[in-house]
Amino acid sequence: MESTCEELDLPPHVYYDQLEEALLLNALRNIARGCEVSVPPSLSLAAVNDILDMAKHILPTPEYQQLMAYSVELGEQVAGRISAAFPHPLTEGAASDAEAEKVHYLRMGTGSLWNAVRHVISLLPFELVQRRHQREGQRQFVCGAYGHHSLVGLYRNTAPYQSAILLINTLLCSICPTHIWSTVVITLDNVAELHVDRQNAPQRALVLGISHFEGGRLWLQNLGAMFQSQSGAGPMQTAATGNFYDLSARAYLIPTHCRLHATEPGFLGNRFVVIAYLVGQHASLSQVHTHALSDMGFCLPAYRNTRPDAGTAADDTLDIEVVD
Repeated sequence: MESTCEELDLPPHVYYDQLEEALLLNALRNIARGCEVSVPPSLSLAAVNDILDMAKHILPTPEYQQLMAYSVELGEQVAGRISAAFPHPLTEGAASDAEAEKVHYLRMGTGSLWNAVRHVISLLPFELVQRRHQREGQRQFVCGAYGHHSLVGLYRNTAPYQSAILLINTLLCSICPTHIWSTVVITLDNVAELHVDRQNAPQRALVLGISHFEGGRLWLQNLGAMFQSQSGAGPMQTAATGNFYDLSARAYLIPTHCRLHATEPGFLGNRFVVIAYLVGQHASLSQVHTHALSDMGFCLPAYRNTRPDAGTAADDTLDIEVVD
């Protein structure tokens, strides 16, 4: 079970929101190609109203009216919006725009959890990092627990963004209530070469494409011959064959801890991917840290012997393997 890949059904409150966005954005991209205008890649994370607002600025009037007519028809055909319950905020004051927005959403009580999380993610501080399995630096936001050899603790972005993390974890839990995770990584336009996340615990990671992008699929080792991108450029010989998985607005449980995986190069739109996984050293986390993580919506295993001390402070130079 822990070595198989499983696609998850999105709950209705997520599925219908993302479906309307995906269809409208696809229509905009097609119309824009005909007009020879560019669609900003950031629209991959935009809600319906934001897509229409941008279309008004980039499309000629007749084409914009065509898109508006399609949007009205789409709104009539797609099932009505389904609100989800939001948890209570963990912080009152907010030191950042992202945290302030999350507190605002949490105080609303209910609403579109999908849109709230996507809006908040757009405000998070993405940092440039370099990993062994990446040729170039990649942007990511990471929070929750880290583990590196005997060192364990919380990433430094965890405490300042508690309500933001709680909102993200609430969405993840609604998609897979039985999943166990200690850490969340959100990648932006990440392209990883073949690797295995050996430092993760021996269980599958929850991988969610949170934006609407084309291409940039995940390749996952199967049993067979070689990896080659869809474009046919640069085949990489490996000891296995595999399958491609479309991540755009889709969720999977993926055994990244034991199977080779990589990102298909080349995609249209910003590629935001959320990964929730359990660090291999999770049993060494202190009680202070496990309680804090639980309050922020992380779903941790039951521990027999949890350390009472406060643990080790996060180190920016830690080299933690993550799935992309």
